[in-house]
Amino acid sequence: GGAIGPAFDVQFVTAQVGYAVGQNGNIWKTTNGGQTWADLLSVAQQRFTLRAVSFTSPDSGQVVGADYARYLTTDGGRNWSLVSGGSGEHRDVLRYGPGRYLLASDKEGFSDNSASGFDTKTVDNDLHWPIYALARHGGPGGPVVAVGEKTIIRHDPTFSLRPDDTPWTNVLAPGGTSFTATFKGAALERGNAYAIVVTDSGSSMTVSST
Repeated sequence: GGAIGPAFDVQFVTAQVGYAVGQNGNIWKTTNGGQTWADLLSVAQQRFTLRAVSFTSPDSGQVVGADYARYLTTDGGRNWSLVSGGSGEHRDVLRYGPGRYLLASDKEGFSDNSASGFDTKTVDNDLHWPIYALARHGGPGGPVVAVGEKTIIRHDPTFSLRPDDTPWTNVLAPGGTSFTATFKGAALERGNAYAIVVTDSGSSMTVSST
């Protein structure tokens, strides 16, 4: 074991077990709290740039990246299965609930997918701006925000027009206008406010959920 190379995302599932992803299909795993890392590169047959990792247990999780690559593992990274591909890039992935993952993509935008079938549900007004980051407060099912190009999306069931509509809705800028900035990162603050990082200027802003 050794150190990891340039990484785009790191997740510790427990205090000891963690995963990291990077360029050229690189996937790393640590079982000693990050002291050493094992290179799982050989399990990825195609050398996609991998952008994000999301594990639900030390053994089960997925990584996503370029060419809409989504690799799944259920045995701690010994074996991986490629479940999707295409022209574009997944930028982030977040487990939302049992059998459900949220995806952030540069072309398809934001989608809410089941673990089997990948039934996509977009936001109410069906905009598809590129989405770059996802954030959640608390565990699966907690408040979520997605940010990207001219876009902030949040989860709020009360915004659905009918019970079978999507609970995901676009947040508007002050005055009810659309955002013009590009957001590359997000963090939820106490579950009721979103701290949004604006990368083109380096400034940040906070958007309340109420």
